[in-house]
Amino acid sequence: MAITGTGTQADPYVVTTWDELVTAVYSYESYVKLGADIDMNDEHPEGVTTVCELRCTELDGDGHRIKNLSAVNLVYIFVINYSGVTIKNCDFLNFRIEANISNPGVGYFAYGENKSINFYMCKFSGRMAGVGYPVYISRGTASFERCSLNLETEGLFSVIPTGNNAIIFKYTNAKFTGAFSGYLYLTLKNAYLSGSLTDGTSLWLEAGCVDSVIDMECPSVSGYSSEHCLANSDKVSGSISGATPVTTAQITDAAYLDSIGFPIQT
Repeated sequence: MAITGTGTQADPYVVTTWDELVTAVYSYESYVKLGADIDMNDEHPEGVTTVCELRCTELDGDGHRIKNLSAVNLVYIFVINYSGVTIKNCDFLNFRIEANISNPGVGYFAYGENKSINFYMCKFSGRMAGVGYPVYISRGTASFERCSLNLETEGLFSVIPTGNNAIIFKYTNAKFTGAFSGYLYLTLKNAYLSGSLTDGTSLWLEAGCVDSVIDMECPSVSGYSSEHCLANSDKVSGSISGATPVTTAQITDAAYLDSIGFPIQT
């Protein structure tokens, strides 16, 4: 099936395969929509070997899924070659990113230094493995709004390479299970973190965190002072700063949370 539409906001390109998607999103300032689920086991079962360059303004999944997307030793799956892009209503399920050789020695889900990528109403599940070399969710600014993430992680995993980048979880539920490296630099806005992470140094709360809960096993929580951010002290093995320590019992006690100013219906 060929690409349909003209690429405008009123008449977006409609794609039904990965190769059509790669072609359509390369069109400058275009609007692109998925017309069907894409199963990469049908198209690229051995994994993708070339990047998907996002020059479009918007990719609308229209409720569809991209399943079984795999990349091993590819610097990035998506690269942002425009000032910013929005991806909405699209689920990325059972993806796999792995870096295990020195060249290129890194892997990103999305790369856009000095650029932004905004995910809205998207679901993510998969595995990211830094087997001796780092893997990251993003470089640049990545915002996840009303999204959910369920990621298994291994080795040298982190969300972004340094705090000079930004990853924002807004009204988002994120679960990480496995290992990480160094610091996880996060801006949490009405977000909920769960799961279990080992080996790394700390979850680092960037400035602007508000009304969020860290209910996960991790080495420590640190960073800038936040407003109404809670961290489960029964699950954090080390120190907690930047967030308010609460026990497992307290985190489920609406009256207690209300008494310390956390916004909750009682």
